[in-house]
Amino acid sequence: MTAESTPRRKEHAPQVSPLHAKIYLTRVLFSGMALAVLLAHDFACNAPGGLRIWLYLVVLIYPHIGHAILGRFTLQRRGNALLLLDGLLVGAILGAMNVPLLPGIALVSIIVFNWIILGGLRLLIIGLPVLMMGVLSMVPDVAQSGTWLSSCPTADWLAGSILMLYLMTIAYIIHQRIKEFSEHHEQLRTTTDSAENVRILAEQALYAAVTPSAIDLLRTASEERSRHIPDAALMLINLQPQDRQAFRTQELAMTLRSCDTILSRHGLEIVKTLGGRILCFSSGINGAQDALAATRELLAFLDDHPDQKNTRLQVILHTGPTTLAMICLERLNVDLAGTTVAELVELAERAHTSRLQRVQNVLATAAFVRRSGQPEAFLTIPSPAEENHVWYALKTSDVTN
Repeated sequence: MTAESTPRRKEHAPQVSPLHAKIYLTRVLFSGMALAVLLAHDFACNAPGGLRIWLYLVVLIYPHIGHAILGRFTLQRRGNALLLLDGLLVGAILGAMNVPLLPGIALVSIIVFNWIILGGLRLLIIGLPVLMMGVLSMVPDVAQSGTWLSSCPTADWLAGSILMLYLMTIAYIIHQRIKEFSEHHEQLRTTTDSAENVRILAEQALYAAVTPSAIDLLRTASEERSRHIPDAALMLINLQPQDRQAFRTQELAMTLRSCDTILSRHGLEIVKTLGGRILCFSSGINGAQDALAATRELLAFLDDHPDQKNTRLQVILHTGPTTLAMICLERLNVDLAGTTVAELVELAERAHTSRLQRVQNVLATAAFVRRSGQPEAFLTIPSPAEENHVWYALKTSDVTN
């Protein structure tokens, strides 16, 4: 029973906050200084009231009893009662000393300072009448002496010294608190700066990993997160090694990186990759011209770099209305949809079936040729497998030029 009950008492024991502990120590210091002034007045100045043992005991034990009874309460609750009792005690001490001038100024200055710092103007207004009640409680002593605003050099000097010591102590405490607040503010600022740096890095990483179109769709207020492109230029690129069936992983990664750089430079954005296949688009006004320029640069790049001589590039160009949509928000997956995309895939299948792309690297639809504004750059080729269907192939001389 005893072993089990002891921890429970500890759990429910009131905990004193650092602020309350400092207030308690300050009150003990203040009470000791007030008692010293009172003793100096009674002994050194031959006060007519004689020795007041009961008042000495009250001043001596008051801060400990007050802290034990009311010290655990916050200043907003019953903690202000202790501050008012401080005023009552100071008033009683001043009344017992026949309201001395300099000690009175010192003690009243200290108590008023405490009231304003800890309770504000409201506590000061309530505390002043309480202070006067303490003075009036000692009226018989004042009446016996017959003097007000008494003066005692010893008590005056001691009161002045106490006031300076108290103010220096309070100044040190305030300095320490300001130092703690400054350190806390510095830590908070460092933490805030670190969080801001992390946010910036995360945002940069997001922009690097997510396409611009995905970012634009994320910013839209629509729940569908889609955008209609009236006249999108589409490119379906097929990269194949000439001496084998598929690329090695490292070769494909290097080739795709080079293609992405060239396509981005001309304003085209990659939507999908599958092996050596790349689906990209441009939503700009001059999308078809940009796609044609990117195609020429891709062909020139593969021709100029010896390490890419083994890569065969096949491109199909088309243009038309398209819808750009985020089909999976969790993965930030963006895709193209619409009749134009379906036509592009179907044209790629036809070109593969008719074996036309084995001879022609770049094929375009009539819509793309019209939109590009450069019909002279293409040759008209009848489809070998389909009647009444023609293809437009980019001239070889145009690529080399």
